[in-house]
Amino acid sequence: FGCIFSFSIMPQLQKAAVVVDPYSSGRYLLYELQDINIAVICVRSRLDLGKFFMDAYHANKAYFAETVDHQDDLQETIAAITKLPYEVIAVFAGSEPGVALAEQLSEAMKMPTANGTELLSARKDKGEMQEQLRRCGVPAAKQFRSGDLEALIEWARENNDWPLVAKPASSSGSDGVYFLNCVEDIVQAHADKIGTVDPNGNYVGEFILQEFLAGTEYIVDLVSYAGRHIAVAMWVYTKRRGTPWAPNCILCDKDEVIAPKSEIADKLADYAFQVLDAVGLKYGPCHMEVMMTPRGPILVEVNCRLHGLQGPQLIAECTGISKAKWAVDVIANGGKMFNQHYKPGPSSERYLYTIKKHVTQLVLICGVSGYLTSGIANNVYSMKLPSVFKVIPAYKKGSLIVPSCDLNTAAGFALMVHESQEQINADIAAIRKAEEAGLIYKIAPVAPSDMLPSPSASPGLAPVPAPKNVGAATASPIPVGTGLLNPQGSVPAPGSSPFGISEMMSGSAGAGLPISMSPLVMGGMSGSAPGIGSFPGIGSLGSMDRVGSMGSFVMLDHAKHRYSTNSLSADGSVASTPMLHSMERADEVWAALNGFTLTDVNEEDAVESAEE
Repeated sequence: FGCIFSFSIMPQLQKAAVVVDPYSSGRYLLYELQDINIAVICVRSRLDLGKFFMDAYHANKAYFAETVDHQDDLQETIAAITKLPYEVIAVFAGSEPGVALAEQLSEAMKMPTANGTELLSARKDKGEMQEQLRRCGVPAAKQFRSGDLEALIEWARENNDWPLVAKPASSSGSDGVYFLNCVEDIVQAHADKIGTVDPNGNYVGEFILQEFLAGTEYIVDLVSYAGRHIAVAMWVYTKRRGTPWAPNCILCDKDEVIAPKSEIADKLADYAFQVLDAVGLKYGPCHMEVMMTPRGPILVEVNCRLHGLQGPQLIAECTGISKAKWAVDVIANGGKMFNQHYKPGPSSERYLYTIKKHVTQLVLICGVSGYLTSGIANNVYSMKLPSVFKVIPAYKKGSLIVPSCDLNTAAGFALMVHESQEQINADIAAIRKAEEAGLIYKIAPVAPSDMLPSPSASPGLAPVPAPKNVGAATASPIPVGTGLLNPQGSVPAPGSSPFGISEMMSGSAGAGLPISMSPLVMGGMSGSAPGIGSFPGIGSLGSMDRVGSMGSFVMLDHAKHRYSTNSLSADGSVASTPMLHSMERADEVWAALNGFTLTDVNEEDAVESAEE
């Protein structure tokens, strides 16, 4: 008897990795995943992040097989991912905003490299990570957290150990980190930051006051697989605590890779491995900041992601292996490379990375404000310094530059690579000298009367100049509480704004039309020219500025760093987008709408290629 068998062979699905918020240095993950033929499913944790992040998405869109937008429902996001024609084998955090969601997805989707979420807050919250270390017997910083100003002041007075450091529970790039010498500094920092939204889209409702950790700061870049850890690079970190224009800021200066074997390196590695065990990081990359104090290493913060900015590339230039390559290996490739290099036993016998070239990531620091008349990168390249590998400007020619107070306001970065550390040091000195001499930040002069109060998300920033007055009418003061005006500057009716209005428009179109957006009531649109007069912002809550042309306008809140785009219909009604919380300085948004190009601290290739 004959038997006939029928077989149905299912086509094999392509393997894919979910990368949550593949921005900043997360783009290096995209390159590595492409090299091993793993498709990328981009998950955007939220759509109200800063322009820095959103631009990165569009710049790297060609690497994404699919994009899924998370809408605050984990199961819906998982359902959207699983419907796609891919076999998902891994989940990565592409940048700081995506760390929490990546951990949640990895656990819920039962990824083999999930860390679990039981200790997620200890890996994300800058206060909770210190408390978790204390619970595990690992040395930690003394601290107190509250959103209440009086409680913060009371603890500082009782502690009576100045200076102190204040920081939000979340954020990145030294945003919102303050160096405090007295009670008045606490008051100012609280006024500046509490109630704002950080660059990662998180509401800042409380501060963590921590003891000032005296000593030298280090970065330990690590990868973990199955609860075992490798230090793939260690850096000495230099910061400026206060500048002439921002005395309370803590500003990154530079970081450079140190030798993998020394007494300090052994202590750093041993401590870092204890921290990873305490916070429950079993798989993936970590960028850890540690202060070497008189009582030994003390954690500054844990960041369960890649080294930011150009870190992965510089690690590759230095050691021959990119940190992104390490991350892809331990999360998506079974830890094959990790297992080849890992050495069991005490941390003193650990794997040691090789220094093939010396590298330094130099933060470009600007102490002036005005409109750039030449490109920053070209000015540095023209110095023909042997170790300058790459210059990544944060501002383009023609844009408004502001004094540097943190990474979000830095003028850019110079990546230094050379066989000789002495050559790098000499080139750094030359760059700093050129900065002081005004040879790197060449600006157009701005009259002192055109100065505006600075945005307050960066601590103690000096005033920045008002954007260029393009075809504008002469500005006139408008008193607080006056919310309606016409293009001629007269005030037809009182409004309800607690902020006050700091601008009036020129032109004739739409005169007298009421424009409403709570809590600000405005009226009168500009004509075809986006004319803007300038007048210092009114009111302690921050000034609201209006920019408009032919039926559209933008509302900017300098103090809270928010803006919204709006359109005006013929009947006077307004269609408004939700308020966008971003790292963008309100003055730069304003300048961009006057014909300048808006940029942020952005190391993306799109910005690099657009220098001129």
